[in-house]
Amino acid sequence: MTAAHARTSSLRPLALAMVVAMAVGACVSAVREPRMAVVGVEGSSAPMEPITLFLEVANPTSVPLILSKLSYRIESENAVLEAAPDRGEPDTFFSQLMSVTSTRTILPGASIFIEVPAIVPASSGTRYTLHSTLEGTQNNQHRKFKMQSAIADLSGRR
Repeated sequence: MTAAHARTSSLRPLALAMVVAMAVGACVSAVREPRMAVVGVEGSSAPMEPITLFLEVANPTSVPLILSKLSYRIESENAVLEAAPDRGEPDTFFSQLMSVTSTRTILPGASIFIEVPAIVPASSGTRYTLHSTLEGTQNNQHRKFKMQSAIADLSGRR
């Protein structure tokens, strides 16, 4: 065996160890977080009447998540149209932060459903987005997850 061949052979275990370390690092950095989706809307079709949003919160991780609080606000794609016409200011309604406090455990790989109240000025074709922060405990650590979910056209809600 030549000196060059011996040097190349001794580098192979090091190269293999580096590849394995990079693969493990990639897996660790691809942390899975809870997901949320608006799965239903119930309530009056009249503008500014209370509605109920039905949310599904899924825990794709391998450890339980103990939900403690869900803070949320609703934003419209037509924020300019919903400005106060006399002052040209954004409607402060959409800056209000609402919250629901609940202690529920979401098991690994499972999901739960949460009902949250809202009041939305329904207008035909307007798209709304629910922006939320989910707070809970996972692995004995308090965690916050920021999420957003589209809300269907509310003009025909029932």
